[in-house]
Amino acid sequence: MQGNIKDFSSFISVFLNPRLLATIAYFGTFGLVLRIFHPSFKKLLLQINTNKPQAINKYFTDVNYHRTYTESSAVGGYSRAERQIFHLVINAEELWDIIEDVQVIDNISFITTMKVENVFGQFNVIPYTKEDKSLEELRKLKQLKLLKLKNLDEKNKELKIKKQIKKQIKKLPIKKSTKITKK
Repeated sequence: MQGNIKDFSSFISVFLNPRLLATIAYFGTFGLVLRIFHPSFKKLLLQINTNKPQAINKYFTDVNYHRTYTESSAVGGYSRAERQIFHLVINAEELWDIIEDVQVIDNISFITTMKVENVFGQFNVIPYTKEDKSLEELRKLKQLKLLKLKNLDEKNKELKIKKQIKKQIKKLPIKKSTKITKK
């Protein structure tokens, strides 16, 4: 019986060592704080409900988006119109970049997010490494393409406005002007 007590007391002295307990508490607290405050550890399910799926697909392809996504068909409950829904699991830090880009492509798209607790399977928490030199090039390319889309959209709006003005002018009653003669 004496041997068991000594073994138990040595067990307690090793595993209830203040340094060991402080280390465990430190790493546990650090991990918890990191998960709470650092956005790359927060995962979200992003759903993009759009009627321009080809443009959204082209955007993801053009910017070489590093996450996989699922596309599904849906019918609008009120409009009964055919729609496409893109489902993506992303980091919280990626959220606003994607939303801004999608709204440029389809300004009437419906976008929702939900918190994701766990992801089973492959999910890279940190999307790019410091060694990835192509990230900056992709961002520049994405900005150029979005700028072109904005410019095309503005030109189309200008053309539509000009056409509407011409139609309005044609509808106006035109009075024949009287000639003024000099005496």
